[in-house]
Amino acid sequence: MSAMHSARDGLAVRLDAVTCVFGAVTALRDVTCHMEAGTIFGLVGPNGAGKSTWVRGLLGLIQPVSGRITVGSYQPFGAPGTVRRQCSALLSPSGLYDHLTAEEHLDLVGRIWHMPRADRALRVQAVLEPFGLWSRRRDSVSQWSQGMRQQLALAKTLFVPTPLLLLDEPTTCLDPDARHHVVRLLKEHWACYQPTILVTSHDLSFVEDFCQVIGILNKGCLLAVAPPDVLRNSQHHPEAIVRVSHASVDLLERLSRADSVIRVTSRGDTADIAVLVPCVNDVLTWVMQSGADIDDVKTAPTMDESVRRILGGLTE
Repeated sequence: MSAMHSARDGLAVRLDAVTCVFGAVTALRDVTCHMEAGTIFGLVGPNGAGKSTWVRGLLGLIQPVSGRITVGSYQPFGAPGTVRRQCSALLSPSGLYDHLTAEEHLDLVGRIWHMPRADRALRVQAVLEPFGLWSRRRDSVSQWSQGMRQQLALAKTLFVPTPLLLLDEPTTCLDPDARHHVVRLLKEHWACYQPTILVTSHDLSFVEDFCQVIGILNKGCLLAVAPPDVLRNSQHHPEAIVRVSHASVDLLERLSRADSVIRVTSRGDTADIAVLVPCVNDVLTWVMQSGADIDDVKTAPTMDESVRRILGGLTE
């Protein structure tokens, strides 16, 4: 296989009734999930949910006790070399060597993939420049910040385009500007090569922004799989919450009697008014005319709220 393998045909990934057990712990429990080729799939869940086990299963590092994992047309545990030659992975820890420079790290990756020297040199510059690391290419990474080391680890992962890209917590240690920049680079990489990408992360805003499909995992169980907007809407009730302050008793009583108002909940000087979404503007007009203050209007749950509700469904 050529070192610069075309990743334009991403690999389909299938987990069929997969269970992985470590001692008394069931890390994955009868998980079935099909990732279409070229999909950006985000896997979220609390610590210990089974996310890293999922990634290691795709690399052939873990053998399920039951079920089947398929990457392309191969089962990773039975043909780990074949699968890994079509895969790049960012794992934790990142695998950086303090005594090497950024340039030497990427050159080493190119050597492992049998890339010709001239191609390696061109690729090193092409990958480091977008990350803003080209000017530091000959510096030992031992004194680099955690954020810079994380960006170099990402650069290593993207150095050889492959049909499957596994990213375990890619935004760890990145400040907001670096995170925004990395998201843009990952989107550009996907647009250019169209790999299948699996991302695990606690950064829900990143997952919502970057991923086309999100899976929610908890205690080894896959609770939901859907695009981000579907996940939000699945947890969305047809109501808005209008938070007001300094509202008179007469206003709150009037609102509580209105057909469009579901409930009024008072807490001290503030009140939350649950209202049918089509009638929000009417309620806002009543509040403003009364002289009360409108503090907030919420018409849909955030991704964080949606994921929390789905996770809570397992334990409630």
